Amino acid sequence: MLEEKSEQILPQKLPKILTLLLMVHGVVNIMIALPLFVTPAKFLRLVGWLVEDYTVARLLSAAFALVAVICFNSNSLKPHQACNSLLYLAVWDASVAAVIFIYLIEAEDDSPVGFPLVIMLFSAVFAVIWIYFRGVILRIVEEAKEASEHHLLS
Repeated sequence: MLEEKSEQILPQKLPKILTLLLMVHGVVNIMIALPLFVTPAKFLRLVGWLVEDYTVARLLSAAFALVAVICFNSNSLKPHQACNSLLYLAVWDASVAAVIFIYLIEAEDDSPVGFPLVIMLFSAVFAVIWIYFRGVILRIVEEAKEASEHHLLS
């Protein structure tokens, strides 16, 4: 009963800015996933990385594609249902930022830094964005539950 009441009070759509950010993030992940899967050697050379094992590159491509699917799917969820997706995205982006940060620290003088730096900053910013919006949604859910409880007690 309480769950039904709080469900009725909750907003039924994600904030428009969050929807836009999810779409942008999904598109960027697809833009990385597709060339990394189809032509890993060319794509990695284009951004300055040389990889000998293209199977690993293609596996990474699958992870980028999965993140894009999570982004696109999250837009169809109600806000309180999207909290888990935002947590997954925050973990993904924080991990990507950390891995590239370590790469940049360990990189040799002739290693590329432009593309990795852009991806690291993109991922770090989005990790913070996902955590922020997850917090906003969780607060809204908590307030709705409290309002429902208060309404039932009155």
